[in-house]
Amino acid sequence: MQKHKHLLLLVALYVGLFAVSSHAARANQAPPQATSNGYTVNTFSTQFTPSTVDLLGLGVKGYSWYPHNYLGQKASASKIAVDENTKTLVLNGDKDIGNSQLATVTISKSNPDKFIGTAFGGGGYFEAELSFDPDQVISTGPKAEWPAFYGLSVERVAQAGADHWSGQPSGYVHYIEVDFFEYGVAFNGNAKNFYGTDLHDWYGIEKSTCPKFLCNYARPRADSKSEVPKKTDFSKYHKYGFLWVPATDTRQGLAQYYFDALPIGKPVLWNKMPDDAAPTPDGKPWAFSILDKQHLILILGTGYEQLMKVKSVNVWQSSDDNNLKR
Repeated sequence: MQKHKHLLLLVALYVGLFAVSSHAARANQAPPQATSNGYTVNTFSTQFTPSTVDLLGLGVKGYSWYPHNYLGQKASASKIAVDENTKTLVLNGDKDIGNSQLATVTISKSNPDKFIGTAFGGGGYFEAELSFDPDQVISTGPKAEWPAFYGLSVERVAQAGADHWSGQPSGYVHYIEVDFFEYGVAFNGNAKNFYGTDLHDWYGIEKSTCPKFLCNYARPRADSKSEVPKKTDFSKYHKYGFLWVPATDTRQGLAQYYFDALPIGKPVLWNKMPDDAAPTPDGKPWAFSILDKQHLILILGTGYEQLMKVKSVNVWQSSDDNNLKR
């Protein structure tokens, strides 16, 4: 009888563990928009804890997220916190840096041309669960900042010369920025159920080719305004997603944004970028295809004293073979 009790106990324990693991598997199961494009591998998933977020700014390997410290700006760790009970990230905005506080990459302290962390290449589906209060967002004036989840080329950020446009003069760059979700400043005057979803094809010699910074080819303003249901409560968690399918010789590239697993706004299509492509990308059939050649850092941030909580960030890809991990 004692042996039977032990056996029943082991079976119960196994069933319990199986149930927990099955729940975890379901929680990270790829959504249909990912699986339909072959993105079934959960290459990145974060439970926000002190072991996954570099809260002390140590800048060493082993973390999933690091305080922003590139392009001449450094985020304050004092505005980044982790709720260990719920394993959520709590951001309260950085007075000096705006809406870029935490990233999947940090710059090496010993070599500014190298990085530590993960940058994503080769396509995938990117998704974050976020909550914030729209009434806290400052969308006008010199202090305009806003909640954001976006991607930026690591070639621009941490690899000297890697963003150079081949065949162009020294200092002539070409890189991508992908705004998965930006709430506020770009769409001042619109209703609260709008947010920004954009692609920025940056190029040129800084403050030379274009006077203020770099030249920027982006989506038409009307297309980059994404509308969600009017009664959407942004203080509740919602999922903000981005599908990226690279172009090939026989298939156009695709970018599509998602809100709570439903497509939002118009898809963006491009042809494969020719090897001899020359400026400008504006209006070209291969505009935005520089994305296919580069690797995205994922970035989270919010405006000063504009609380944003992050429940999860997931990436699904066909594999992690095209990612840069250091």
